[in-house]
Amino acid sequence: MVGMIFLLVIILIGFVSASYCCEKTKKGAWCQPVDSKKECAEGFKIAQTGCESTSYCKFGTCINFKEGTCDPNTAQKTCEANGGTWDERDITEIPQCKEGCCVLGSKSIFDTLTRCKKLSADQGFETDFRRNIRTEKECSSLSGLETKGACVFKEDLKRTCKFITKKECMKIGESRNVSFYEKILCSSEKLGTDCGPSKKTTCHDGKVYFVDTCGNLANIYDADRQDDAYYWTYVIDIKDVKCDDGKGNINSKTCGLCDYHAGSTCGAKRLGENPKYGDYICRDLSCEYKGKRYKHKERWCAKSEDGNKGTEKNLPGSEHFVLECRDGEVRVVDECRDWRNMICVEEKVDGKMNAICTTNKWQDCTEQDNKKDCLNENVRDCVWVEDEFKTSWSNLKCVPKYAPAFDFWEGEKSGIYCSKGTVTCEVTYEKKIGGKWECVHNCYCLEKKWLNRMNTICNALGDCGVGVNYIGKKGWYELNDLLHKK
Repeated sequence: MVGMIFLLVIILIGFVSASYCCEKTKKGAWCQPVDSKKECAEGFKIAQTGCESTSYCKFGTCINFKEGTCDPNTAQKTCEANGGTWDERDITEIPQCKEGCCVLGSKSIFDTLTRCKKLSADQGFETDFRRNIRTEKECSSLSGLETKGACVFKEDLKRTCKFITKKECMKIGESRNVSFYEKILCSSEKLGTDCGPSKKTTCHDGKVYFVDTCGNLANIYDADRQDDAYYWTYVIDIKDVKCDDGKGNINSKTCGLCDYHAGSTCGAKRLGENPKYGDYICRDLSCEYKGKRYKHKERWCAKSEDGNKGTEKNLPGSEHFVLECRDGEVRVVDECRDWRNMICVEEKVDGKMNAICTTNKWQDCTEQDNKKDCLNENVRDCVWVEDEFKTSWSNLKCVPKYAPAFDFWEGEKSGIYCSKGTVTCEVTYEKKIGGKWECVHNCYCLEKKWLNRMNTICNALGDCGVGVNYIGKKGWYELNDLLHKK
C-alpha cells in the first residue's frame, strides 16, 4: 500500500481586539472602539473600556427642539452632532416627549409637547398643550372649541355660505348682514343657499372630506352616505363616523377616515386607485424594501453594497445602516461606522420593527471553548460552529456572529487573527489492483462542500478567506489572471 498526502490550507487575515473607546476618532467617527489611544482625536475623551460602559457613549433619547422631534436609542454624540439635546432617560420618561393634545387655533393634533411647540411657533399660535388628553380621537374632538358652522350672507344678490368659525363669520358681518348656524353645513337644504351636496372630495388635516358645490368642507368622506340628507346637513363628530375599519382605512374606496399613526394620510388618487367618489384616498404610508413591506415609522437593518443599502452579507468594505419607513419613503437615519465594529441590530417592539446601531462584541469569540459561553449575548456576539465533517482544526468552535472588518494595510495584525482558522487535512490514497489509486481516508476533504464549509468559517472571522468585497470584486487570483495577455 502506498500513501499519498494532500494538504489543504486556508490562510486568513485578522485583527487585534480594541481596548480603548474614543469619544471621537481622528477619522471623525464618534464613540468607536480602537486598539490604541493614538487613534483618538485630541481634545476628546478616551476610556480604556468598551464604549457601552462609558457615560458619553450611552444610548438615550435625542430631543431636537428645532425640528420638533424625539428619537429613542440614540448615542449622545450622534445626537449632539446633529443639533439635538441628549437625555439618558427612556423616551417614555421625558415630559417633552410624552404625547398629548396640541390645539392649533381651530385644529388639534395628537403629538408630543416638543412637536407642539414647533408647530405652534411655525403657525403663529401660543402653545396650547393638553396633557390630560390621552387618545387621538379625544384630541380631535377639541377642534370644536372654536366651533365651525354655516356662515350665511348675501353676495352678488344671491344667498351664499361659507363653512367657517363663528369668529371668522363675525368679521364678514362687519361689512354685511350675516347669520351663523353652529355645527350646520352649508349644504343644508334648510339654509336656502346656493350650496348643495356633491360627489367631490378634498384633503383636510390628513383625512378625506366631502366638499359641497361651493367648495366648502363637509363631513368625512363616507361613500355610503353620499345621498344622505342628514349627513349633508349636520357636522358629524369624527368619533361617530361609521366607515372606520380601525386600521387607518388604507387605500379604502369608501372611507376617508385616515390615521397617520396607523400608517395612512390623505393624498390624490394614483393609477389603479379608484375611490367610489372624488379624487382622494387614504394614502398608504408603508414602504416596500427588497421585496418586504415595512410599516410607517418602522426601522430595520441594512448593509451597504456597491453604494446601495441592503446586502445580507458582511462583505469586506461593507457597513451597517439603520433604515426607516416614514411617509411612504425609505430613509437612512443612522450609519454604523468604523469597520463594522459598530453593527445594526433589530427587534420587534409592540408589533413594529425597531433597529439601532450598537457595538459589535466579537473580539474574544475564538477564545471560547464551550457553547454556553460562546452564545452569551450579554458578553459577546458569537455563533457556535457545528462541524458536520468533525475536522481537527485547532479546536475552533466559536466565531463572530457579525464578521468584523480590518484595515487592509495592517497586514501583520490581520494575519495573526485570521490564522486561527487555518485548516490542515491529510488525505490518504491506496493503489489498487490494476494500478488505480483510490482514496481511503479523509476523502471528504476533496469535496467542494467541505472546502466551502471551511471557507465560510474563515469569512466569519472577518475579512478572511476566499470571497468578494462589497462592490463584487473578487479577492483572489486564478492562473489566467496572472498570465500576461497581449
